[in-house]
Amino acid sequence: FPSHDSWLMGFGMYLFLREKIGQSKTFPILGGLFYMFNPYMMISVWHRFIHTTMILAAVLPFLAIFWERWMREGRTGRLVVFLLITSVSSYIFGTFAYLVTVWIFLIFITIPVFLPMKNKLFKKSKSCDFDL
Repeated sequence: FPSHDSWLMGFGMYLFLREKIGQSKTFPILGGLFYMFNPYMMISVWHRFIHTTMILAAVLPFLAIFWERWMREGRTGRLVVFLLITSVSSYIFGTFAYLVTVWIFLIFITIPVFLPMKNKLFKKSKSCDFDL
């Protein structure tokens, strides 16, 4: 059981959830622990010992964090960090399925950044009070 990868997985998910949820520490800690020790990770990733999957699972939260920050802020420093993480973990792209997985995940993160429905679509309607 490689502890450095599992620690990166848990810490990355903690940071990702901390950014999404806010200042609460309880749910990000629980989410990080679950991401480390959920049955899929235990059986499919660690038991089969497939290196590309281990690296993908450890790096995916960090890719999501810096991709979304770059999309929201538009600062090139965020893009540089995203590209550095991608180049260091380029081993994950050895399997085509993981290449598709990463980009579909990043597209799902990008959609809310470019479609702020709360501000534009529902501004005129007073009867619809959506909290997106």
